[in-house]
Amino acid sequence: MFLEKRPKNLPLRTYRGVWYPSDLNVAHVLPKFKHLVELSLDIVCRPSNAPRGVSIRVSLPTLQFLTVAAHYPSCALSWIWEWSLPSLEYLAVRSEDFEEGELYSALNNFGYKLKHLYLRGIFEYRSLSNLNKQCPNLVHLEIDWSESFLVFPPCSKIEAIVFHNTAWMFHALKPSFIGQLQHIASAKDNWPVLSTVQDMSVSCTTFRGRKVRWWSKEVLQAMIHTGISVIDREGRQLREQDIVSEGGSDFPASVN
Repeated sequence: MFLEKRPKNLPLRTYRGVWYPSDLNVAHVLPKFKHLVELSLDIVCRPSNAPRGVSIRVSLPTLQFLTVAAHYPSCALSWIWEWSLPSLEYLAVRSEDFEEGELYSALNNFGYKLKHLYLRGIFEYRSLSNLNKQCPNLVHLEIDWSESFLVFPPCSKIEAIVFHNTAWMFHALKPSFIGQLQHIASAKDNWPVLSTVQDMSVSCTTFRGRKVRWWSKEVLQAMIHTGISVIDREGRQLREQDIVSEGGSDFPASVN
C-alpha cells in the first residue's frame, strides 16, 4: 500500500485513492499521518462482499476536507461515520444510495465544524431534518438532485445554496424543487444571511434561446423580492424571460 511505503519524514497532507473496505489496513495506516488535511476516497465494494461485524474507527485530528464516492449502494458513509474528524470543514458525498440513518449519524458525529456540504444520492427523508443543529456553522450547501431531492430545513448561517442536476428526467422531482424554493422565499427570516441561490444546471449565456423548465417565474419573483440573488453557473442573473411558461415547448436551458 502506498501509504505504508511513504517516508516517515515527509508529512502527508493530501491523499486521493481507491479503498476496498475488505482491506482493513486503512484503519491502521491512515491515523499514522497526523498532518493529513485533505482525503478523497473512492470506495469500491459490493455490500454483500463487505466485512461483517467490523467497526472501522479512524482518528484524523487535522483533516479539513473529505470527499467520499461510492460505486455501489449503501457503501459511502457506513465505513466512516464513526471516524473522529474534529477539524472537518468540507464534506462531499456521492453515492447511489445510503443505509437508513447513515448520513444523519455522520452529521451528528462530525458536522459541528462543517462549513461546506455537498450531497448527491438517494437519501432517507430525515437525513437533513436536524441540519441546523448538527451543522451550526454551515455556510455553503450544495445539493445534486439528479436522483432525488432531499428537503432541508432553514439554516441560520447559510450564505449560498447551489443546485446541480445532471439528468434530463427532472419532471418527477420538480414539485419538490419548487416547494423547497417556495419555503425559502416565504420564510426568509429563517435564512437571515442567505444571499445567493445558484443553479449550476442553467447556462443562459451558452444556451441562448432555450428556456429553463424546472423553475417557475413566480418563485423567481419571490426570491428576488426577498433580496436573494438567483444566478446561473456563469454567475449571470436568472430572469423571467429565461423560464418557460407552463405548457411551453422550449427545451431546458442546460443540464450538465
